[in-house]
Amino acid sequence: MIFYGVEGICIAAIGISIILVLIVIYYGVSTVTQIIKKERKFGCYKTQAMISIVFVVGLWTIYALCLYELPKLLFNGLPWGEVLGQIRMIVPAMIAGSCAVILFSIYYVLIIWFPKSGEKLIFPLSILTIASGLGYSLIMLIITKALSDTPEPKTYLSVYFIMSIAVYISGQRIIRAKMIDLANEMVYQKRTELVSRILNTSFNKFESIENEKIFATLNNDTEVISDSVRDIVTVITSVVALVFCFIYLGFMNIKALALSIVFILCAVCLQYSVNNHANKIYEQTRDIQNVFFKFINDLVLGFKELSLHKQRKRDFKKDFEINCYEYKVKRSNAELLFSNGYILGQLLIYFVIGASVFLFPVLLSKIQMSTIRNYVFIFMFMVAPISNIIDLMPRAI
Repeated sequence: MIFYGVEGICIAAIGISIILVLIVIYYGVSTVTQIIKKERKFGCYKTQAMISIVFVVGLWTIYALCLYELPKLLFNGLPWGEVLGQIRMIVPAMIAGSCAVILFSIYYVLIIWFPKSGEKLIFPLSILTIASGLGYSLIMLIITKALSDTPEPKTYLSVYFIMSIAVYISGQRIIRAKMIDLANEMVYQKRTELVSRILNTSFNKFESIENEKIFATLNNDTEVISDSVRDIVTVITSVVALVFCFIYLGFMNIKALALSIVFILCAVCLQYSVNNHANKIYEQTRDIQNVFFKFINDLVLGFKELSLHKQRKRDFKKDFEINCYEYKVKRSNAELLFSNGYILGQLLIYFVIGASVFLFPVLLSKIQMSTIRNYVFIFMFMVAPISNIIDLMPRAI
């Protein structure tokens, strides 16, 4: 029973690894060609280069130990000889996976040592984001297995735990650092592009554009683009983590997984509706803020006239206070809705956990208490990824 489905997983792993290897070879050859043509120049500090070598070699070593301890993790400690006799495709899968890991790490070291100006690195950052999400989910699964009821020591799991943390933390560090650069570069390009277009606009057309819209576009809208780039990392990492968590839950009990998905979807839809309503109110505050920019512009450019006419000054102050009051009310309502959404989300999460504890034994008579305990433990880890996705969905739409 412990070998059930492993052969198919190995074949899938081989296919994915071959695709990854081919893509890495393509980008790797392109990178080496650019280095030979002097399109890429060495732009890395020696200390940074040494650290990258030590880290990559250390990661390879831990990865090799993880492969060596694989029978203890998946096959109840059976010797390698018996595992190889039962699963013919496991060695090719390990070789293919190792080739993918080694080639990708070499390729990434090359592009770090020989950077290219303006390069967005979409492929390596995508792989690192997926790997980081996998690392997060593995941390949870390793802890769950370490806390199982079996009495034998599980020190071998520490190797997988270290590997998971290294992949997750290093992936997040690299991705977020690159995304910060990419986001600020996008803001810089967008602002210079907008200013260039404004400067090339005819005077008559420029006069028809409201000043406050120019202020809002150059300031607020470009910052939204910057935030959106960083949000992509959070969403992909969370989705990958949730996918692997659901796969693991399905291996434990497929019926419990189906019920869990129903509970989680109900909770997500309810919280999303609240957050989406709050986001619409935030959009209204943006329009009010445009009027606020107009007041500031009138105050700066028309201060002399306001100083000479007391009645205009009083009218200006009254209109300004009305605008600020409307902004305060709208923003307070939106933030209150987000606060209520957060509290509702926490309530729904505990509802899902409570349903697992109290409804699973009633609805699934054959389910074991250890399975329920593992479900609850994994749900606790899934709180952060689910919350991240719910919070970012209204902004994405």
